[in-house]
Amino acid sequence: MNYKITNGTLLLPDGESLQTEKADLYIRDSVIAAVGGTVPENFGNFETVDASDRLIMPGLINMHTHAYMTLLRNYADDVDFSEWLFNRCMPVEDRLPVEAAYWTSLLGCMEMISTGTTCFIDMHMYHEQSCKAANTAGMRGYIGRGLVGEDLYTDGLSRFQGCLDEQEKYGSDMLKFILSPHAIYTCSEKLLRQVTEESEKRGMLRQTHLSESETEVDDAIKKFGRTPVEVMRDTGFLGEKTILAHCVQMRGDDISIIAESGSSIVTNPASNAKLGNGFAPIEDLRRAGVNVCLGTDGTASNNRSRLLRHLSSTARREMPRKPSTGKESWA
Repeated sequence: MNYKITNGTLLLPDGESLQTEKADLYIRDSVIAAVGGTVPENFGNFETVDASDRLIMPGLINMHTHAYMTLLRNYADDVDFSEWLFNRCMPVEDRLPVEAAYWTSLLGCMEMISTGTTCFIDMHMYHEQSCKAANTAGMRGYIGRGLVGEDLYTDGLSRFQGCLDEQEKYGSDMLKFILSPHAIYTCSEKLLRQVTEESEKRGMLRQTHLSESETEVDDAIKKFGRTPVEVMRDTGFLGEKTILAHCVQMRGDDISIIAESGSSIVTNPASNAKLGNGFAPIEDLRRAGVNVCLGTDGTASNNRSRLLRHLSSTARREMPRKPSTGKESWA
């Protein structure tokens, strides 16, 4: 089916910035055929869609979420991060039936689509359910099973093999797969090195949660004598194929280490605020040359998957701060 979308406002690239323009948009077989002007040659029969008072733009990409957590919206409000994760969310996750994980993931996909997101990077827990939900919803996605433990090939073997099985079964132009160790406090340095090796061998992206809370950073310094960023650097995990969620609590040389590695970070402002973890030093990261992306995290920690709301939160939260010395603990 071909479409002519008329009376809408198009968001178009203009060098390194964006501009809006009132123009018609022509779609042939799901591909943009023309912007503005007259009907393209050989366009054939088409349906006209009135987009009055609508903004027409590329689909948004949610760079970090947990779609299965949609069911947990508002479940654990007004508690700190440790209470939220270990005492509230994890026990419910352990009891959630597999079939329920499909429906709650599908609900998350529907919510993302309804608010302009067409692609997401997911860290899930339930074999195949995120893949099934994305397929049903018609979304693009990078799907990753959360990995934990001391050794990828013993503690995490079934989850790692499940990820490879999903890739074999569901991999397509729409769905790809990403290796996803959970965090430094649930994964050993050995496992992180193993994931890095598998990522490089298989040409897969990798993601993890990093420096999300003050407790995580303080505990890492006590245990390893290094920040979480330094631990990741020393395992070889950082790199151009690496996506780091949160990066709120940057200490010492953390920002320069991330910048030099070529890793991308994903800021999740509403989630970080709700859990009392602070705000990522976005401007400092950008000035250092870090690729900064935007994610919602799971709805258990932000209450909705509307990505533009999180963009608005990012814009509003910037406040004057003292010049960085590179040694302070960012709040």
